[in-house]
Amino acid sequence: KQNFYICGFVESDCTIGQIFSAIAQGETSYLGLDAEDIYLQFAQYCNNMHGRLIYFRDFSGGNILVKLDANKKLQFSLIDTARLKSFLMPPFPFKLRIADLTRACHKLHWAGRKRFMQIYLGFTSRQFTWQYQLQFHLYDFKVWLKRTIGRKGIKRLVKRLKKTN
Repeated sequence: KQNFYICGFVESDCTIGQIFSAIAQGETSYLGLDAEDIYLQFAQYCNNMHGRLIYFRDFSGGNILVKLDANKKLQFSLIDTARLKSFLMPPFPFKLRIADLTRACHKLHWAGRKRFMQIYLGFTSRQFTWQYQLQFHLYDFKVWLKRTIGRKGIKRLVKRLKKTN
């Protein structure tokens, strides 16, 4: 019946959201690494995390800290882990992997998303099909709704729709 809050300082150079925003605005490299290398290293990290049956649930760009080490390797640290869910045994539903990745790649432009997802899905011999792309579009729409009418506005809209049905 006791709760504990454990906190530690994690040194970082930036977040993956900052990197993806810079690439989306035309930068071809960040921290001295080209976009392709960033995509590869981040895809490997995500695949490893999901392979360990971890569903982050709040895998947004700001919650993924990045530190460049002396060997030009990116070190990733996750923050705000309260919603994280880990599975004890496989199978780990692939739709949860996609749900995490739609959040992480939100600030990345479509060409970057496609390339990142080609790399990530390549680890599992899958393709970035229209069904997976649809999940990214739906997440973009959800974010747009939250920004334009807010969370309360979305809740009111859902209530109205339920009343009319």
